[in-house]
Amino acid sequence: MRKHWGKALLRDRNNLVKSMAWLTKIKSIRGKLAFFVLFALSYRLLASQSFELSDEIAQVSKEIDEVLKKQMSLALHAQVLFSEIKTKKKELATCLKDHAQCQKALVKKQEQQDVLKRQLIACQRHLCKPHFQPRVMGETVTRAAIEFVRHVSLAAKLADISLFLFRIAKIESCLGEDADTYRPGYFGGIWQIDAIGFFDSKNVKSHTSLSGLIAVANQYLTQELGVLISYEDCSWESCLMPAYSCLAARLFLATVAEAVPLSLEDQASYWKKYYNRPKGKGTIARFLHEAV
Repeated sequence: MRKHWGKALLRDRNNLVKSMAWLTKIKSIRGKLAFFVLFALSYRLLASQSFELSDEIAQVSKEIDEVLKKQMSLALHAQVLFSEIKTKKKELATCLKDHAQCQKALVKKQEQQDVLKRQLIACQRHLCKPHFQPRVMGETVTRAAIEFVRHVSLAAKLADISLFLFRIAKIESCLGEDADTYRPGYFGGIWQIDAIGFFDSKNVKSHTSLSGLIAVANQYLTQELGVLISYEDCSWESCLMPAYSCLAARLFLATVAEAVPLSLEDQASYWKKYYNRPKGKGTIARFLHEAV
């Protein structure tokens, strides 16, 4: 019976309270004493196991706290890394922007160098072509300018009025040799094309037919000078060069609806009416006398 009670108490600790009912079945004092001894031993065993379980729970709690601390530390470290990555992204974006600006500046500088090279080529060609030099005079440069304009006229399918242009140069400035040809503040050149006539010679809004003529003129200017030239961007001061002065005179005459006549007398009247204009100081008689 004692062994049976002890095994029952040890095997089923959760039902220890129920086993107290067995106490009433024990009649002898020795049996009851043995029961209490076994009960005390079982209780001590349960307490010991409870303490061990408490230690294990405390250890697990400690480990959980350490894991949580590590997780918090990792979270903080991840937040720091994320902040650093964000900062690096901004720095990279700034570097890329600066790089793009540097590239644009480099391209712009290269374009400026190309422009300077073209201008240098143009200057070198100017030296070789007297009719593209400013403030020159004489029959040689006058005829060279007229020849250049003649090529432009033929390419643009305009009438060849080279003789009339030569006569205008003679009557207007004596082929540039007149003392007032290059007077201060006036830039009409050998053909004495005034500011109104010059700007009218490139006014494509009022004279739509000039658009094609100017396009052809730009091609020949570029061919002559070796650089991209736009007549529309030229200033009145460009007419100090005979080629530009003659070109402006030819384009201006292209805006006149009436064609240039062939005879000297008719050309004198035409010049006075459209070129020198009624308010000008020139006369038909002077044209007939000096333009031959």
